Amino acid sequence: HQDWEEKSYILTRLNPSLAALHAEQLKDISTIADLSVPQLQYLAQESLLLPGRFHDGVVRFKQEQKVRDLTWQLEHQEQLDSSTARTQMLALPHMPGWPKGRFFEVLDSEGTRLERYPDPAPFDYEDLSIHITEQQLEGSQVMPTLLGALGAEEKQALLGGVVEPGEAQAMLSRRLLASLKRSHRLVYEQLYQEADGVTHRDHGLL
Repeated sequence: HQDWEEKSYILTRLNPSLAALHAEQLKDISTIADLSVPQLQYLAQESLLLPGRFHDGVVRFKQEQKVRDLTWQLEHQEQLDSSTARTQMLALPHMPGWPKGRFFEVLDSEGTRLERYPDPAPFDYEDLSIHITEQQLEGSQVMPTLLGALGAEEKQALLGGVVEPGEAQAMLSRRLLASLKRSHRLVYEQLYQEADGVTHRDHGLL
């Protein structure tokens, strides 16, 4: 069967959820993970699991894609999607002029804290937190929430000067895009560490 000579076909047979990735992407990840067609055929014949290094490659690819998606949206869209909300919260604090000690605090509908970006430890000054609800994240309200929470001087430092209220979000987008070109790797590493922690926690449950 000719399909059994294709890496992407064998990989999706081994793990159907991989069908979400393009054939070329799967090929690249398997090459980096050092998996040949005969090795993949053997895994499929013996009903064995894909090695951890391949799954790690998939996790890395997906996190890298999140940074690319945010970069693309900042370049092409006026309004950012909710799909990049968490990446925005990791990327914004890397901007020049980010107010010292400020951090995002994600709250559920009951007001319970779920996550913090970036983790403010060892300093945890509640008055420096920027509260954002899950609903605001889903509504793609990271930037408006941030701008609404900052004082006039903080806003000025972040936006590089006095900006008309109606222009603030567009200016923030432009400056975040410029900053992301420098901080791309840092944001990716943070996303990867977060995802890697989740993956290991999941494996611990098996």
